Amino acid sequence: MNRGFGRILTALVMIAALALGGFALADGQPKDGAPVAPVKPTAIDFSGGNQAFLRLDRAQRGASADFTLETAEFDGQPAVKIAAQGSKTPYIGVSAASLLSADDLPKAATIVIRAGVESATGEFWPVTGSVFMYTGNDPSALEESEAKFGIQSPDSNPKDMYVRIEKPFAAGASNYFVIQPSQDDGTAYTGKNDLYILGFKFLDADGVELPVNPEAGEDFPQGYDEPPEEAPTDEYELGIAPFKSDWNNFNSSEVPLDVWQGAVALLVEFEPREDGSSPIETNFDGTKFVVQVVGGPAEQGWREVTLDDPLVEFEPGKSVKLYLDDMDQVTEVQNVGIGCWDGADTIKRIALILSK
Repeated sequence: MNRGFGRILTALVMIAALALGGFALADGQPKDGAPVAPVKPTAIDFSGGNQAFLRLDRAQRGASADFTLETAEFDGQPAVKIAAQGSKTPYIGVSAASLLSADDLPKAATIVIRAGVESATGEFWPVTGSVFMYTGNDPSALEESEAKFGIQSPDSNPKDMYVRIEKPFAAGASNYFVIQPSQDDGTAYTGKNDLYILGFKFLDADGVELPVNPEAGEDFPQGYDEPPEEAPTDEYELGIAPFKSDWNNFNSSEVPLDVWQGAVALLVEFEPREDGSSPIETNFDGTKFVVQVVGGPAEQGWREVTLDDPLVEFEPGKSVKLYLDDMDQVTEVQNVGIGCWDGADTIKRIALILSK
């Protein structure tokens, strides 16, 4: 080979090598020394142990302080476990504001929640519930919207549940969403299942996964998980205890209308039987309240409420408090009844809780 031609060929090979591989050096840095931009993940899970973007919501009416967020595994994957606490309902808050960037928050159109359920007996119980989204530009007055979710089959457990965002998240306003299971036996929430959350994704309107922050922290509105301050209250004794039958009505017309209009809750207290037992431990005994309200914005006709209802505060074996909304605008209360199957003999006192 001609020596001059060989030099030319060697030079061409070197130029080609630089052209093909010259954008990165051996240490992964570009030729100009600028750092390579890291690829952001589009799914958040708990493999790194971070769960700071989760917080139990205890400000919801009827929310319990008994729930905790536990590190666990489900289906071989790292998860956060919320163990069942009887018929009490958990509310699990998730900070969207800390998981998504300010630019991507308004783009989110769908939340993908990967979750599963497991009962202590190993039997599968379908669960349904709601995802409440709190969005808007004012963290002190966020708008609430609701979507449903469900895990209906043991063949899809865990399951990726797609939740549509009705009102877009806004940046800089601590927007978040809350997961609340509401049924696990077809009609009520009885705490048959432990709930496992495995991770989240966010999709834009075209179904494209948005990047998430794996080091997301807390970004919730001030007072988010603090129970609201109770207004000073008084009580109006209804004077109809003890009950001796399964179904009991009392004449609400004997209670002055202004007392009903000032009522914020109906309180029923129980006492143990002589053997120390009380059937009022779960909603399995069929305990329910029926309130018939006419007039104002309240729902007309019979309203049936069981112990698992969000408007009920239930202290097993001791008391049940049923919150009464919008009573200040009610014009008539026709009837109030309490059904307490196999438990009427344990009721010792009934009173209206009044706002002073």
